[in-house]
Amino acid sequence: MKRYNVFITEDHQLFAEGLKSMLHDVDILQVVGSSTTGSGTYEALRTMIIDILLLDLNLPDTNGTEIIDFVKNNKMDTKILIVSMYYEKSFINLARKRGAHGYVPKNVGKKQLVDT
Repeated sequence: MKRYNVFITEDHQLFAEGLKSMLHDVDILQVVGSSTTGSGTYEALRTMIIDILLLDLNLPDTNGTEIIDFVKNNKMDTKILIVSMYYEKSFINLARKRGAHGYVPKNVGKKQLVDT
């Protein structure tokens, strides 16, 4: 069975740890790292094989949409799933327009996150 390498970019450490814990027992997913900053995410994207990037839009040193652009401009195969507290259609449409593959509000449960 193929396992997908997941990287988490989330500026709230507690939420990032919760995501890691939530995904720990999902057989097809392996969390290979996390970062609370965009700079840490750029470094991981350059040096690791990341199949799925769980990406917050608001980061202390960059905007999540700039990370989406980086992945697309470098023709990476990484799938990007936005995990955000913003539920407005404008944020969802912007993320999709930039190239995100999915968008999940932070108030969903484990099943919906894994299904997405």
